[in-house]
Amino acid sequence: LVLDETGWKMATTRVAAVVDAWLEVIASDAYHRALIDLLRAPMLFEDLDEMQRGTTCLQLEALIRERNLASGLERIRAEANQAAPEAAAILSRLVEARTALSPQQSLSIAEWLRRLEKSLSLLGAIDAFTQDQAGRQWLDWLHTRIAELAEDGERFGFTAWRGWFNRQMDSLLFRDESIDSPVVMTHLAATRLRSFEAAILIGADAEHLAPPSPPAWLAHAGVRRQLG
Repeated sequence: LVLDETGWKMATTRVAAVVDAWLEVIASDAYHRALIDLLRAPMLFEDLDEMQRGTTCLQLEALIRERNLASGLERIRAEANQAAPEAAAILSRLVEARTALSPQQSLSIAEWLRRLEKSLSLLGAIDAFTQDQAGRQWLDWLHTRIAELAEDGERFGFTAWRGWFNRQMDSLLFRDESIDSPVVMTHLAATRLRSFEAAILIGADAEHLAPPSPPAWLAHAGVRRQLG
């Protein structure tokens, strides 16, 4: 195992993928592909049996195909009430979580983050996040931002806030702190004042890590060409 000190983008973790899938369902009013992606996502509805979740997802996919449902969370739930009660129960939880987030309002960033956490709790995701290392780091980031921005009263609509949130996920790094290894992957600045038994410089070839060229005795290129 390698201890990766550089980390990688939080946006590439399962936790961030689940959150993004949920926000996409809200933004698109449950566009059918976004809805199916969300229901297939891990770490949601952890309080439900896995087989039950899988069966419900298949029922909902069949219902969407048969009744040609493109989007509309309330409409899809109304159709499911008649044909797939188990799917309707999960859709009702999505409606409740969307109401908790209130995407039609303008709120401060801290309030958006608080409501995001509440909506994810209603979807049964927070317990799964606390059992996942990336999930715990994401929750730590969330609570830190809420505390830092508590006094900021500037309000944003859902779309503007989501743009800010996505930029934060792109810049936030996840580091696997469970690995303890003498083999370390790090960046050049972090090697200062540290000793290593051996070092591999990735991409260190004549093009990317070449020694500087010695200065020419005659600096004028035209003169050098004439003299050969």
